[in-house]
Amino acid sequence: ETLASVSGDRAFAHDFFARFIRGHDVADYARLLARAGFAVRKRNPGGAWLGDVRLNARNGARVANLIAPTWPAYRAGLDEDDELHLLDGRPINGEGDLSAVLRQHKPGDSVSIVFTGRTGKQTTSRVVLAEDPHIEIVPVESAGGSLTEAQKAFRRAWLGAK
Repeated sequence: ETLASVSGDRAFAHDFFARFIRGHDVADYARLLARAGFAVRKRNPGGAWLGDVRLNARNGARVANLIAPTWPAYRAGLDEDDELHLLDGRPINGEGDLSAVLRQHKPGDSVSIVFTGRTGKQTTSRVVLAEDPHIEIVPVESAGGSLTEAQKAFRRAWLGAK
C-alpha cells in the first residue's frame, strides 16, 4: 500500500512486490531510481581491485577480514590474518600503501604479491587485478544531468525533498 501511495501507481506496486519481493526476479534499480532523479554508476570505473581487503592498523599489514572466493586476493592465496608484505614489489605497511599501488594499475594487470600466512610460511604469488565492482547511487544533478519536472515531483513525494 505504501509503495502504491508513494509511486501513485497501484499496478506498478503490485507487479513490483509479485516479481521482486515474493518472486525471484532481480530489480532494475537503475531504471527504478531514475524515476526519482538518481543515477547508478560505478564508484571507481576502470579502477584496479584486489578485493575488499582491510588491513589491521595495529598490526601493520595483517589482513583483518575474511577474503571472499570471488576476489583476486583469494585466487592469489591471501587469507584472513595473513601479513601482506609486498604488492608489485612495493612494501605494504597499511591500507594507504595498498591503495597507492592499486591506483597505479588497471584491471587485468598481473602483479606479484608476497605475504606470510598463519603458518608462518612466506608465499610469493601473482594476482590478476579485477575492475572495482562497487557502485554508488548519486543525484542525477551530481552526475552532470538535471532533474525533469516529473523527477522533482516523484522525489518530493518519496523523500519530501523540496
